[in-house]
Amino acid sequence: MNVHQLRHLVAVTECGSASAAACSLCLSQPVVSQAVQVFEVTAPLVELARSDLGAD
Repeated sequence: MNVHQLRHLVAVTECGSASAAACSLCLSQPVVSQAVQVFEVTAPLVELARSDLGAD
C-alpha cells in the first residue's frame, strides 16, 4: 500500500467510478483500477461496493 493507491481509492469514491477518477487524476482507467485492486488486497478491510452505476 502506498500514497498513490490511497489517492486513487479516494478519487474513485469521490468521483463514483474508476473512469471518472482516472479523468480527474489525468491517468488511464486501468491504472486507477489496478491501484485500487492492489490496495484492496493489501488492506482487506477496505473494499469498494461496485455496481453498474459506479463504485461507493
